[in-house]
Amino acid sequence: MTFLWLAILAHVIADFLIQSDKIVNSKYRLEWQGYFKHGLSLFVLFLLPIFMV
Repeated sequence: MTFLWLAILAHVIADFLIQSDKIVNSKYRLEWQGYFKHGLSLFVLFLLPIFMV
């Protein structure tokens, strides 16, 4: 259950705090770079708590 909350928190942080207008516009235009940057930020935020323990 903890992993689920970490996943939700990581997604909220990646969507609302880290994601810039440039990435949002890139995703809106269906460019792969926007999705890649968003996915990379999610991946890093998922791994961060693992390495902090």
